[in-house]
Amino acid sequence: MYYYLREKQPYHILQEIALKNRTMVKTKDGLKSQFELMKPEDRIELTRQMRQWDASPGKYIYTPNPKEAWYALQPHTIKGISAGNRAGKTGTHSQDLVSQAEGWHPLQRNNLIKLSKEAISKEVREHCERLLDEQKWIPDPPIEARCISVDYGFVERVNGPEFVKWATKSELKYVGYDNEKKRRIDWKNGSYIEFMTHAQELDTHGGASRHVIMFDEEAPKNIWDESLMRIIDVNGRILYGCTGVEGVTWSDESIWIPGLRGEDPDIYVIEMSTYDNPTITNEMIDKIKAQCKTQQEIDIRIYGKRVRRGGNVYDMARDEYPWVIPSFTPPKDGVLILAADIHPKTEQALLWVWVDFKGEVELGNGDKSMPLREEEKKPNLYEVAEVFQHANVIQMDHLIKETEKLLGRTHDDFLLELAAWNDDQNSSSKNVAHQFQDLGYDPIKASKELTGGILEVKSLLTVEDFVKNETHDFPRLMTCEHLERLRWERKNYHYPTQIKGRNIEDMPIKQKPVDKDDHIMEDERRIVQFVVDHEMELMQVEDDNSFKMPDGSIITFDQEDNFDAILGE
Repeated sequence: MYYYLREKQPYHILQEIALKNRTMVKTKDGLKSQFELMKPEDRIELTRQMRQWDASPGKYIYTPNPKEAWYALQPHTIKGISAGNRAGKTGTHSQDLVSQAEGWHPLQRNNLIKLSKEAISKEVREHCERLLDEQKWIPDPPIEARCISVDYGFVERVNGPEFVKWATKSELKYVGYDNEKKRRIDWKNGSYIEFMTHAQELDTHGGASRHVIMFDEEAPKNIWDESLMRIIDVNGRILYGCTGVEGVTWSDESIWIPGLRGEDPDIYVIEMSTYDNPTITNEMIDKIKAQCKTQQEIDIRIYGKRVRRGGNVYDMARDEYPWVIPSFTPPKDGVLILAADIHPKTEQALLWVWVDFKGEVELGNGDKSMPLREEEKKPNLYEVAEVFQHANVIQMDHLIKETEKLLGRTHDDFLLELAAWNDDQNSSSKNVAHQFQDLGYDPIKASKELTGGILEVKSLLTVEDFVKNETHDFPRLMTCEHLERLRWERKNYHYPTQIKGRNIEDMPIKQKPVDKDDHIMEDERRIVQFVVDHEMELMQVEDDNSFKMPDGSIITFDQEDNFDAILGE
């Protein structure tokens, strides 16, 4: 916990010492280092600190990055790190476990009291006060811990040495992580860590309770379930880390999605990039990148992202600039399209996309929107608003009007899925489309072409279809940053990972995305397909209210006119 109490961290002092040893100063006795010119008592104090750090690096040398420091203060039952290669997840969890075994973990009661009064950061002090009020602290030593790894080779090469690295040498009693008869590390205070693997029989993972269980890579579901039973009665914790090189398995639904979305109060997870590790140079990261064959692999191995084994549908897009841009209000020109994905029991999904034929709008960060592709005059598409919540048709009418009031204009076209026109043979109620018509809407039947629509969306997101301004390359389909639901769905829109309970190695993957959590994706696909089907990509802007059609004719319309009527629909 010492890194919460010091303004100048140990590695800063080490850097100063190294500088003093390298920097030579002229004296009457010749060149001497700054270290040699220090007062004897200062040199003795530095030497004492160096010896202390050497004997107990975890307590004195370990300095987490801000993400790790905040992660260590979370009292959740399940804590997870989805990390890139060399991002530091093993070191973070090993240090977390060692500090509890030795009694200097920030979440232990006496340490929380100290931090609530003496921590440098006001945010840390207030956080620790809240945890004390809620009595959310972890057990003091002695503790019984377990590290579950892929195999014992990994234990001997990685896990065991990492624990010893952060442990206080003078407090260790037994180090035998490579002893086939007794794979443990014991402390003199009674704490211990035992080492187990995924290959062991499930029965061996049962038995007595454990205060901490650490997984260093993706674990089989049955071992995870058994481990949960081991921590229940001792206020225990599970530290779960992995790099998703094998894709996403059971843990996505059980740990990562509820954790990243903050849906489960017992789970806290973070993503750690290789760039978060201060000891890794850019040259080392470039070497890792060079070994990656796809952008998906870079997302996994560098950024710690969760990428579905079956494959993300829009793997060419990233959840960052320039795919995601600062939010802005679309101008009166262009075409504003609204699409609705309707469901009787789940949330209703509404998406507004602005089709830009000029390429001169101001974005939220002061940049100009992208110019049109000169050779084709293709428009750019901007996703500018979304709604995702439970509502009936009357309530959706209110939501649409309120959203469009914020946009400063009404939609030009309103797309509904074909199912909205289906009549319930057992009910006298009007179908959804007719209910909207009664409210003054003029809904259009959206395309049901799944594969074609997906390919069209991909074409607007891929590198080959980028457009350029002076400083950036941009896709033709961009998303305003406040559309959180769309961004989340796009990251999780994937092809199947399993088919009827069988591994995907046994059967070919169906080229149809998993029909789950994809409501905004459906809206997006239908809007893009509508733009393509109506040849909007071939129109050329003549002035504010005129377009040149593919046959060369000029049409003029008033903003209040229905755009589909102009096209003869």
